[in-house]
Amino acid sequence: ILAEKRKPVTSDYNPQDYADKVFGMYKGRQENVTLRCRHSLMDQIIDKFGKDVIVHNVKVNTFDITVPVSVSRTFYGWVATFAGEMHIIGPAHVANTFVEFLNQAIDDTLGAMEYEELLEKTGNE
Repeated sequence: ILAEKRKPVTSDYNPQDYADKVFGMYKGRQENVTLRCRHSLMDQIIDKFGKDVIVHNVKVNTFDITVPVSVSRTFYGWVATFAGEMHIIGPAHVANTFVEFLNQAIDDTLGAMEYEELLEKTGNE
């Protein structure tokens, strides 16, 4: 069906590792990302990254993990679902891009709300 030949699977390929790193069907740049999580998120962390995830910097209310992920909008959306309970600690450029992602979501939402208000005022729908 495809014109190009598929690449052979290497002996160190682990489909579960790949699935754990990919969020949804979206590919992104793979990086080791450090997340700071509240203890209440441990089940979600294990569901996403497996029971062998290494926890470090354990505090009274939080712990850190450094995990390989495919950095993408889908990853940022996943982190955002834990609003205030999970933070991207590093690398800094991943954390900064996450902030840009959130700001864009806010701007888009406010823009849509303003547009809807304008339609209501003008009687157009």
